[in-house]
Amino acid sequence: MGKTSRAKPSAEKHALNQAETRARNQAVDDARNLVHSTVTTLARNHRRSKRWANNQVYIPQRRKRNPSPWNGFIQQKLRVANEGLPIGSRQLLIQFLRAHSTELRVEYKSLSQQQRDNLVRNLQIVPEKCIRVIRDSPQAHSRRVTTGFKKLTVMLSAFVALTGLEMMVIAVRGQYRDINKPEIYCTSRMEDFTEDVLGMTVEELALKGDGYVVSGLRLTNKPVAELSRKILVSKCRTHIQKGLQTIVDSTRTASTKRKVIMNYDNYERRIVETYSIALVGWPFDRITNPGSINAQAEVALLACALDAKKCKWVKLSPKELSARKKKNQARQVRHGDVYKARKQTAKATRSVETIQDSDEEEEQESG
Repeated sequence: MGKTSRAKPSAEKHALNQAETRARNQAVDDARNLVHSTVTTLARNHRRSKRWANNQVYIPQRRKRNPSPWNGFIQQKLRVANEGLPIGSRQLLIQFLRAHSTELRVEYKSLSQQQRDNLVRNLQIVPEKCIRVIRDSPQAHSRRVTTGFKKLTVMLSAFVALTGLEMMVIAVRGQYRDINKPEIYCTSRMEDFTEDVLGMTVEELALKGDGYVVSGLRLTNKPVAELSRKILVSKCRTHIQKGLQTIVDSTRTASTKRKVIMNYDNYERRIVETYSIALVGWPFDRITNPGSINAQAEVALLACALDAKKCKWVKLSPKELSARKKKNQARQVRHGDVYKARKQTAKATRSVETIQDSDEEEEQESG
């Protein structure tokens, strides 16, 4: 095939083309110089690099396309055609359209407007389910968290100084893959609050919060029937202990507060008669350690009673305490199961025997 012959332009046409080319090249050079000047000014004014400014200026403007009902219709039909087929034998989109083009168009034309709107709505929902979370390296993420919290600490300190508020902010990991440690900002009064009321330091509270969030445990939101016996027993013990500590602390000042441990074996003497309180609403005959309740259904019944506050701690009046003591003494005389003697350890028994032996030897030597 030969070359296409073209007429040679005249001298005037040739000169006109050269003038247009020079004008076009000059316009492009002027635009480049203008962009270069704009990028330099942008980087200098905002204290950024020229590379960053270039990336901001040369971002391509993409026209956003709205989802069409035809695309949703084809996607739905292709999914039905490939359902149940193994990977490698499924139809591609182009092959599917070539094989079923006519019948697809006929079926699409028979769709109502409401059906087409539903197809568009389904296409808008799909991207929301397919969002990918892209994370950089754990070390970079940890540095970003530390730097960000330092900036937040400066802002919080200025805000506290300006308003006089007391504040506590604790930031913990969102998942176990993160390697950053818990970050804490706490004023002095809030630190005293955690030690006096919660019985722990701010650092301990942050570690507990970190472990709770990372483990994903939400025991309080689970139905009691889904919890194991071990978790139910632990939940009952914790509920009883917290209630005991709260009601005892409510009758004391901050200087006289101390930790009180629940005593199930000698409950009447060590708890009721000592602190003038009682645990009412117990669903069984006698108050015992939840761990000694064998049936899981009974432990679950106790947990439900504690959660619903049907079983709770109450303060006894002097008259009620006096009647309780008389009842305990009468029961002790009849059955002997109210006041239990304190167990002596083997070490204490050996020490008493050793002292008695040494006393007998001294009497024999003096005799």
